[in-house]
Amino acid sequence: MSSGEYTRLIDANINIFGLTQYDGLTQFFADGTYALPQVAGWVIVCGFSAVFALIALFLVWIDVKFAGHKYNSEQFNTAGRSVKAGLIGVDVVSHFTWASILLGCVELSYLNGVSNSMWYANTGMNTFFFAMTSLELKHRAPKAHTFLEIIEVRWGFWAHMLFGFYAFMTNFIVSIMMVMGAVVVTHTLTGVNQYALSMIIPLGVCLYAVTGGLKATFTTSYIHTVIIFGVCCLFMFKTFSGGGILGSIDIMYDHLVQMGNAVPVPGNKSGSYLTAFSLQGFYTDINGIIAGFVQIFVDQSYWQSAVAASPTQAVKGYMVGTVLYFAIVYSLPISMGLAAVALDLPLSGDEASNGLVLPAVTIVYFGKAGAVLVVIMCFMAVTSSGAGEILAAASLFTFDIYRKYIRPKATGKELLAVSRSAVVVWGFIIGLACCMCTGELALIETLPLMYLNQEVICDKFFM
Repeated sequence: MSSGEYTRLIDANINIFGLTQYDGLTQFFADGTYALPQVAGWVIVCGFSAVFALIALFLVWIDVKFAGHKYNSEQFNTAGRSVKAGLIGVDVVSHFTWASILLGCVELSYLNGVSNSMWYANTGMNTFFFAMTSLELKHRAPKAHTFLEIIEVRWGFWAHMLFGFYAFMTNFIVSIMMVMGAVVVTHTLTGVNQYALSMIIPLGVCLYAVTGGLKATFTTSYIHTVIIFGVCCLFMFKTFSGGGILGSIDIMYDHLVQMGNAVPVPGNKSGSYLTAFSLQGFYTDINGIIAGFVQIFVDQSYWQSAVAASPTQAVKGYMVGTVLYFAIVYSLPISMGLAAVALDLPLSGDEASNGLVLPAVTIVYFGKAGAVLVVIMCFMAVTSSGAGEILAAASLFTFDIYRKYIRPKATGKELLAVSRSAVVVWGFIIGLACCMCTGELALIETLPLMYLNQEVICDKFFM
């Protein structure tokens, strides 16, 4: 679907719910204006990166001082293989809550109605099935560091090379999609240079990933997920019980019925925003499930969670992660995506395709504070998921390239240095790749359910 098709087929001169401030507007964000000053963007991006790096250092100190753990390569890459179900659950959900997913699920609900909230949430079933894989991993290869080690033992050199290519390319594309979602929304709301954001965000993630390793990443992912959950709850309460032009389920329902009559949704039963019978929603579900299965089994970050889990906790952790993911990607679009429809906001096609539906609604609700919340939430999402991806790439290089083919007898101290170096190098690679995509990659092209149609990335790097 092209960006032009996102424009609503309704006369934009008059807001049908009496919000006269939007009469005559054809876009929500005026050209050349920003909801927040640039300094706010810099403070959020740089400040939170520094804070989480300090948290990672503090956690490492506690681990060594009081738990008696030796901070070596094994601890850095596997977190001692003793992580409990709760942390595994939040780590699993952090792999799925990218900035582009948080923005994109709201966008799809705005375009196609309530059905997309339901269908989109179903894409989390991939982690449910991966729970069985994690059980087999702990049973058959309890000392493995990466899934490529298992493939090399079972099928040999050529399979190891082939799946190694798949693993790195998956990590590369996923990392770009994660970062670009946060870059687009932060630039739109604050005006911070997109090229600067493309480099600073992945390097900020490296700052605490290289400091604390996998164990610190689990703990900071917990903090990130708590913040995202808190913001989701705030948005839901504001939409369904917060007073104002909406503030109740009855008002939301009445407004959506009116919008369905004025602007029927193509492919939805009776053109309604309130029906589960949606052709586009069904396509979203099928595409998302297939793309998710394609990604998850060759993405080392998901295997990494299973590697780090204690033997009795892996399956529980993935089950918890599935439920947490469902809660986020169902509550956020059903409140904020439908609110944008129920308020008849003047969002242009380009604004919708760049994921600006969520920021628009939060600005209506909370003013500049809403823009701050969105930037923080997107930054939390990209740092938690991005750290897992960067550490996954570092583990693949350390154990499946360096130790396997370059120095088979490398010491633990040497492997730790290689892992940390790989984290920094991969962060630079992702930053440079995002700079090359900046200005050409709309959010809709970074959505995970568009895995099979990544023309911009493929044209940039493989053609």
